[in-house]
Amino acid sequence: MTTSLAYQTVAQSYVDNVNTLFGRAGHAQPESATRLLTQIDALLVTDQALQKAASALLTHPTEDQREVAATGLLALALTNVNIGELLLSAAEDEQSGVSWPGTRSDRGLIQPDTLDWQLSLILGTSPPTASRTQTDRTLPAEPARLSLQEAVGDAISEITEAASRLTQQGLENLTALASTEIIHTVGPKLAHAAALLSDNIPAQPLIARVGDLLQRAYSALITAIGAPALSEIGKQILIWVDDWRKGATINALVESMYGAPDLRESLEHLISTSKHEAHPLIDIIIQVDRLAPMYGCHIRLGQQLFEHLKYARPVLTQLLPQSMPFLAAFIIAVVGYGVLAGADYLDAPHFQPINRIQGIAGIVKAGLEPINP
Repeated sequence: MTTSLAYQTVAQSYVDNVNTLFGRAGHAQPESATRLLTQIDALLVTDQALQKAASALLTHPTEDQREVAATGLLALALTNVNIGELLLSAAEDEQSGVSWPGTRSDRGLIQPDTLDWQLSLILGTSPPTASRTQTDRTLPAEPARLSLQEAVGDAISEITEAASRLTQQGLENLTALASTEIIHTVGPKLAHAAALLSDNIPAQPLIARVGDLLQRAYSALITAIGAPALSEIGKQILIWVDDWRKGATINALVESMYGAPDLRESLEHLISTSKHEAHPLIDIIIQVDRLAPMYGCHIRLGQQLFEHLKYARPVLTQLLPQSMPFLAAFIIAVVGYGVLAGADYLDAPHFQPINRIQGIAGIVKAGLEPINP
């Protein structure tokens, strides 16, 4: 069985489990708390197999398949958090004497079309991102060269700004959640942060499964990033927390780390001195123009993770009193993923990206350098 087929098979099994839990797509929802727990246990086993398959797919020779694995892991983390919210509502009802399925709160429960989108990312069936540019292929070489410079500059700005927005949202949530002491305590322990939760999960079955789901969600992030890279970017984020509190702007911090001004200048020079005619320049424009929307998918998933964690936090910290350090680590990991993925989409200089996709610099250099004098 190929790596891609192995991933698709286990991804479909996971999606079927999710549809059963939410009673959708022709699946009957578990009719009792016992059946609910059984279904969750089955999903957790499938999740483990899916993360293993996704990890293998991250090294696939085809860029599209690596992207399926990366976005699939982030969507998997978000879906596990969504299911955790479902169980939190059931646990609250149980404490009030209302058994599953009962009249559960709809707190944070995901909308069907949003869940469809997440599951399509896990399955790898989401439509590929098309270029937004309707480039005139009859352009002469010089206007095409100017259009390419503009497309590259816009893409660098969009990706940097998107990474900055996610980082800003993450740091705001982080500092609202935890003290500086907690943040700096968990920061160096990101690769092992799941232990912060597992050591304190109560015996109550529903709450225990919430803890399991959050751990699996965090594990998906580690799989997507890699533990060494997460540890390194975590150190940088802790520095940013302190700099931001002293008045630094997030956009300036992210731009500086990416080396965005130098990248923009070097690519503008490469384009302006190229000897290519219009046709290859237009092909590069189309490739570059896809990158910011593709990265935007990662950003949307990260922002949704922040929103759902924030929404569930009051109940979560009530039912799992020791969850705060883990949630702080989770937020740092989401920011770290967004920053690392942004570097990958840029091919940022002086930066070790996760090398899943050919970024802006790689596309431009591959398209232009061969015939430059």
